[in-house]
Formats: sequence, C-alpha cells, structure tokens
Amino acid sequence: MVRQFATIFLLIFFFYPHVAMLQAQSLGIENGFPFSADPLDTMSSPYLPTSFEGPAGTHGFLRANEEGNFEFEDGTPVRFVGVTISGNACFPDSVEAIAEARRLRKLGVNLVRFRYMDYSYDWASTLSILNPADGFRSLAPEQARRFDWLVYQLKENGIYSALTLLSARAPRVEDGFSQEVLDTIPWLGQGLQFIYPQARAAHKHVAGELLNHVNPFTGIAYREEPAVATLEILHRRAMNTFHRLSYDIYSSGSVLNWRHTRRVDTLFNAWLRQKYGSTSALASAWKVTPPEGGYPNTMKGGSFEESQEWDRVWTFNAGNGLSLLPVLTRDSVPDGVEALSLRVRDAKGNVYDSYMTQTVNFQFNTIYRLSFKAKCSNPDGRTIRAVAYAGQGGLSPGFNEAREIHPWWEEHEILVLIPVDNGNITTNLYFFFGDKDGELSIDDVQLREAAPTGLLPQESLENVFVARTPWGENAGLSPQRFLDQYAFYQQLDRDYFSDLKRYVTDTIGVEQLVVGAERTWAGTVMDVAAQRDMDVTMSSQGWDWVSSENGTWHVRNYSPLRLSYAGPTYLNGIFAEAHKPMITSFTTPFPNRYQAESMLQNPAYLMLQDWDGFIYDTWDEDRGDNRRDYIDSADWYGMRNNPVISGMMPAISQIIRHGLIAPARTTIRLQHTEDQIRLLPRLAGSWGVYGVPGGVNGFGTTIVRLVVDSLDATQFTQANDFAFPAQADGEVNSDTREIRWEFARGTMTINTPHVQAATGLLNRPGGIGLDLLDVNVFTLNESATVLWVPLDPTKNLNQPGRSLLTIVTRSEPTEWSWIDSSTASLWGRGPMLVEPVRLELEFKGGGDVKDVILTPLDQQGMPKGEPLQTTKVGADYRITINQGETEAVWYSVEYVPSGSDVKDNLSGNEGVLVRGLTNVEAERGTVIVDLSKAPEWLQVKLYDELGREVALLREGLFSGGETRVNFSIEGVSSGTYFVRVKGREGTVGGTMIHIRK
Repeated sequence: MVRQFATIFLLIFFFYPHVAMLQAQSLGIENGFPFSADPLDTMSSPYLPTSFEGPAGTHGFLRANEEGNFEFEDGTPVRFVGVTISGNACFPDSVEAIAEARRLRKLGVNLVRFRYMDYSYDWASTLSILNPADGFRSLAPEQARRFDWLVYQLKENGIYSALTLLSARAPRVEDGFSQEVLDTIPWLGQGLQFIYPQARAAHKHVAGELLNHVNPFTGIAYREEPAVATLEILHRRAMNTFHRLSYDIYSSGSVLNWRHTRRVDTLFNAWLRQKYGSTSALASAWKVTPPEGGYPNTMKGGSFEESQEWDRVWTFNAGNGLSLLPVLTRDSVPDGVEALSLRVRDAKGNVYDSYMTQTVNFQFNTIYRLSFKAKCSNPDGRTIRAVAYAGQGGLSPGFNEAREIHPWWEEHEILVLIPVDNGNITTNLYFFFGDKDGELSIDDVQLREAAPTGLLPQESLENVFVARTPWGENAGLSPQRFLDQYAFYQQLDRDYFSDLKRYVTDTIGVEQLVVGAERTWAGTVMDVAAQRDMDVTMSSQGWDWVSSENGTWHVRNYSPLRLSYAGPTYLNGIFAEAHKPMITSFTTPFPNRYQAESMLQNPAYLMLQDWDGFIYDTWDEDRGDNRRDYIDSADWYGMRNNPVISGMMPAISQIIRHGLIAPARTTIRLQHTEDQIRLLPRLAGSWGVYGVPGGVNGFGTTIVRLVVDSLDATQFTQANDFAFPAQADGEVNSDTREIRWEFARGTMTINTPHVQAATGLLNRPGGIGLDLLDVNVFTLNESATVLWVPLDPTKNLNQPGRSLLTIVTRSEPTEWSWIDSSTASLWGRGPMLVEPVRLELEFKGGGDVKDVILTPLDQQGMPKGEPLQTTKVGADYRITINQGETEAVWYSVEYVPSGSDVKDNLSGNEGVLVRGLTNVEAERGTVIVDLSKAPEWLQVKLYDELGREVALLREGLFSGGETRVNFSIEGVSSGTYFVRVKGREGTVGGTMIHIRK
C-alpha cells in the first residue's frame, strides 16, 4: 500500500485534546454570583447597543454586491448576527413568540435560521410544521399558524428569517417508497434525496407547500417575503460529505445500510457505463502501462561499483562530532562485486547526524518505489531513514520513511506518492544513519516509477461490480479511477442542488438568495466545487462536545486559544469564495468553561475574513426552556439560558453589524483545477482540507484573508505560491495589527478605536495594555473576557458618550458537582452562577473628557446600585471592579465631556439633603429637597449622564424642612439621570435617579 506523508494538515483534527490536557484546571465555581439569562426579558435598555431600523424587509430583498457582500435592493449594506431555532421552539404560543422576538432584538440579533421543523415521524407531529394526516406532505394548519406568528413578530422587530427546505423530513410510503425500503432508511432519511428520485420529488413538493404558503399575519407568501433573507436547500451533508465520512461505504453500523450503499454502487457503475460503454474501454482508460523493459532506475551509482564513479554522484556528511568513513567492500556482496560500507564513530544517538545524498527528480501524482539492500554490524540493529527535500522554492515531496536494519542482508522497499508539482526544481534524496556507532552496508539502491493498479480482478460493468474506493485509501490505484469516482460524486451533488435551485427560482419564483447545504470540515474544498452555483455559502463548525454515560457527564473542556492551529476559523475558511457572501455558524456545548473565548475569537476572525454573518447554533429547540432560569441537562447545546453567551451577544452584535474590526489588508486567492479537486481524496494526507499541495498554514485565517478564487483554473495554487507575514514565536497577529493571538499564553486581544478586548488567561505580571484600556486581572481565573464597545458605532471609545463594558468568565448551575475537570456527577439547578473576577481597569482619557463614570447593570441592562468611582491618574481613569460585589456582567461606561454643567461632586453642602424616586405607572418622578436651615431660593434641574440639561423641574423659594418636587417623566427615556440643586451662590446638592420604563 502506498504511504503518504502525514502532515499537520491531517493531524489537526486529533491534536488539540492532547495539547489542552496539559492545562491546569480547577473544579467548580467558588463564590459565584447568581446571574441567569432571562429568556422573557424584553425591556429596552438605553445602556445596550441597538440597531433597530424598522421591520425586516424595509430595504427590499437581500442581494449580493460585486464584492461578494450582502446588501439590500436599495443598496443598504448588512451583516447578520443570527441564531438557530429548531424543534418545537419553532411553534411557540402567541406570548412566547412576542417575547422571543423582542428578546432577540434586544440582544442585537437580526437573523433567525429555522431548521428541524419538518419531521415526518408519526410520533413527532408537535415538532413539525407538516401535516401527519396526509403523510406530512402539506402544512399542518395549527402548527403553521404558530410558525407564521413567530415569523411575523420577528419581522416587526427587524429580524430576518432563513428558511431550511429540508432538515428532518424522512421519506414515507406516501412519497412512493415501499415499506421494505423504508424499514432500512437511516435517521431523517439522510442522503436518500441524492440517490432516489422519489426523495427528491418529495423534497420539491414539500418545499413548494412552504414557499407558496401565505402568512395570514403579513398577507405575503413566503416566496415573495423580503423579510426572508435566504433559503437553504438542505441542512448539512452533501453526498460528497457523506462519502468523506464513510457513511455510504457499507460496514457494520454505517449510516447507509447494504441496500442503500449498493444503490450508490449501481449509480456509479451506470455513470461509468455511460462514459466508457464497456468494461474493456474502462480497463483501458484506468490502465497505466510502463515503457517496454519497465521504468528506468533514476538513481545513479546505486550499485557502488568502482567503475560507476559512485563517489561523484553521492555526497556524504557527518556532524555533531561524529566520524564517518565511506569505503567499498567485497564481503558477501548481494549485488555485483562491491557494496558501500559506512563506518560510523562517536555517534550521539541522533540519526540525522550523518547522511548520504544525491539529487533526483520526482513527477507530480506519481508513485515511486525506492528499494535498497542493507545490513549492519550492530547485533541489535540500527535505523536508516530516507527523506526527500526539495531545492529552493520547492515543496516537500512527502517522502520520509524509516527502516530497521539487521545484521544480515535484507531488501527494503518504500512506496511513495508524490503530492506536489516541483516542476524543474531538483530534489535531494537523503539516507540518514547517524544514530549508532558501527558499520552500515548498503547496496543496489534503486528509484523507479511504479505502475498504479487499474481495474481490479473480477471488476466488471456488466456485473455492476466496479467498486468505489473509500476516501483517502488505496492511493496505489489508478489516478484516473479517482478522477472518475469523484467526478461522479461531484455530479451527484451538483445535479441535486442545481435542480432544486432551478425549481425554487424558476418554477416557484422565489426572490430570496439560495444556499445549498451547510458545510462542515468534512466537505473540504470539494463541497465548494459541487455547490458553485449557489448564491450564498453557509458553513458550520463547533468546539468540544458532551456525553453521558451511566449518569456521569463527560465534558470536553479545552481552550480554543491554546490550540496549535486556528480551529473553527481555519475550517470555516475552506469554503470562502471570492465574490460570494458567506455566513458561518458555531456550536459549543455547555458547560465548556472556555465558551467566552470562542464567542470573541470566532466573530473577530469573521470580521478579518470579511464574512457576512455569524449564527449562534443552537439558540432554542425546546419551548420548555422559556420557563427555566438555568441550562437543563437535556439542553447542553441550547444558548438562550446561557449567561455567558447572552451576556456577550449585545457587544458581539455591535462589532459584526457595524464592522468595528477591519478586514484583512491582504487576500490570498487560491486557484484550483477541476482534476486537481477530484484528486484530493487520493492526496488529502498532504494537501489538507483546503486541497492545496503543501497545505495551508494552520493559522492562515488569523493573519490574512483566504478565498477560493477559481475552481476551473489552468494551474492550481501550491503552498509555495503564497506567503504569510513573519510572526513572533508563540503568537500570530492579523495583518491589520488589530487582533493578536498569543497561543503559547492562551490569550487574545483586540485593539481598535471601537473595540478593546482581551480574553483567555489574563492574569499576568504587568497586565495587558491596549491603546485605550489597560487590564490587570488579580484573581486566578483560568479564563476571563473583557470586552468594551461604544453604543454609537461612529464614535471612538475615548470620545464623550456612552459605551458598554462586558466582563465574563464561565458559568454553571447551582450545586453542579464535578468529579474532575472533565467529569460531572450532578447537573445542578437554577439559578446559574457566574465565576467572579477582580480586576483593575485603566481607561485612557481624551482631551475633551472630564470624567469617566461606570455603572453596574442588572440582567435587564438597567442600572443597579450606585455608580463606581474612578480615580484620575494623569490623563487616565483607573478603577477596581470586584464582580463578587457588583454581581454584574454588564457595565455602562460614560465618558463625560469637559463642557458638562454637572457638578463633579453632587454630595451637596452641609444642611442640604437631596433624594429622588420615580413612579413608572404614574409616569411621575419626585425630588425631595430637605433643608435644615432657613428658607432659600433654589433651582432644581434634571441632566442626563452626559451632563446635558433635560428639564427645569422647579425654581423659586424653598421653605425649611422637606419639599417635594414632582415632575412628569412622560417622554423621558429610560436611563440614569442627575438632579442638581443650585442656590444663588452655586450648587448646594444633588442626587442620581434611575428611570426605568
């Protein structure tokens, strides 16, 4: 079997757990404060960002502009912050729908993707919009009404919908299938729509039922609804992905059973028969015939005969104090008269300390056989390692193999498939052998092309018995076999997606942009080629998972910031296409303690890549979640009750929707040829999921922008065709210099005029310094996140105005019980607890700022308690926050302008006491002025937090004692206000009041 050199691009999927296990992890949250995300909170808050611009659809249908970004018909640009709602959560009652829409609007969401709302199992009618009475082939009136009401409420709150046309509906008898076939279908009928016409027809029929349905609350059919942004043909797993995961290769436990895998075999054989016509023609096409006499030996002087002048073609070297003497020997030579004896002395145990080498040439996508005969004087044997290195400008040929040499002559063989095209660049073939003292003898070194295997014995089109090879296996088979097999898979996918797109656009007449299938890492760049005709790319990645065994919960607790590659961002980047919008979704299970890191890392690099939307997956899949104040053990992928995720959403939404992080300055454009894409399964071990010979830097998407620029180029891109800016050890910096990821430390920072953020292991000597904010964490939290964004996205953070500071760590239910860092025995109960942080922040002042005021906010985003006092240090403002005392995740930050008329100290003069209260129901406020001295002329004014006068409440003579000043708060928005009481000689007192509506 041909061996392929396994590079990091193959190992990345398995590497991170072993790295992460080295992290020290503490158990449980100590002294946590209760902070449950209230899923029914709909109160608007002037302290949270808001981007409401009217009902969804106001600007017309969604379109893609020439640059490949979203905009509406009227030219208004848009980026989406979305959530996924699935299951029975798609069918809330009237009040729940109103609350859900308003809650999502408050958190900054402007897109909801619906999926898993089309089940066709008899027991699942409450989870489906489809009608069980006719085999789930039409809409169920009551369920449709609930769904319509939710979509209407979302529309009214400025939130677009993304409809999935098939995610859970499995084929039924009513679709034309026999019961015998249905008894063997996989869960949700996965994959059948690609291989059975009845399944595709049912897909079209049900899609038409939904898209032609008129929502009674809007009066518009979904096909004509501009508040529906996109239509996704299929949720996940095109046929290519199915094959990549071996779901269509029959084995015990495979997704498709024997009947259905044979169906794929039948289709493949029919495809071959249509192309070639006969077995003999197929055999001829797949056969590689060596030249007469066989392939020549391209090694020179490999027999080490004196007449060959072997010492002119071989170069010998010894290092690290090792002594090497190459001499010819005639003692028991296996080939010819002489063999080469390599006498090694003073070895230090490193095989690379001594070598012999000569130049060779390799051809792309060609199998070579290296053979040699060797023996050694060491009784316990020794190692020889054969390695090929390309010359300057070339790529590694993927040739690195070791063989154990014994004290007797043996022939050794190495087969290698060359995965790169080095053209005329020469390659050096090395034999390393410097691990031990002693004598190594070598003879008859040969390097020849090896003919790949064509049609296998007994394979026949007439017998429908030409096998499909599993992904990444049997690289010794004919290259044409791979080209044909993956052309077949590409056609399966393209025919299906193109047919469905034509149906919804031409037959039904939809106006929305069309997505094929959501893509995951297993789709590789082959999914890009198969779905090239779609309008929008949607991809999905996740981080870690949870399982339960015998009542014990196993939690994978790994930090994405301590990984040796860019994780989900790298895997999403596979699918980015030039001139096509892209939305990514992200899933992470609770209670991974590093969720806040992911929630900052993924959107930051989304902005660097200039992608167009981010979806939190899954937000809600169970209506029962609405009535809990904690995350239930059956809902570890749900996000709506998660205080860490919901706590970060307003700031993350502000970043994405207003582009507060700059896109990369440099774009690397990857070119692919059609044949090269089809060869990926043969060469994936060295190409990686991007399908680039030589691979793509695992941190590439954190440095520059990567896009697929062509799928039918004349020449494909290789790793030596592009380069990344040099990086310091242990870290990567975006080429904008705004994002810095120190993976060796496990931290990431964002440093822009509009975003100041730090996440990860933040406790370090000297703290973390950013342009506008210094962060010094005192507590030993494994991970903490500090995120600061303006409410007005047009203003820099150090300009006068209001901004939002978010401080989060990890969260878990009350009484959660850990056995160790990854194992839990008790899930716990509500409320949710948040691990507190004690930290010092220093806000950088501006020339027109006279003060910085911080106010803790409660779960509803309204002020709680008194403002926190900052201390002026030079031009800056310093404050220590102890979350154990504030019990707040959100903090309002006010940069007060220098010209403000509000007195710095409102505590008042001796003998004057000022208090304030409000009555929301009566829409009235009251200021109580208590004078302990003689009557006095006073002026009472109301100011907002920026020192702007709102109203004159009373002016005149105040008697001694207590005087009540009542005023209307009708038309006054919710927020924090200052009351200033001024006498003839200046301010005599003041207070702060909170108006909450």
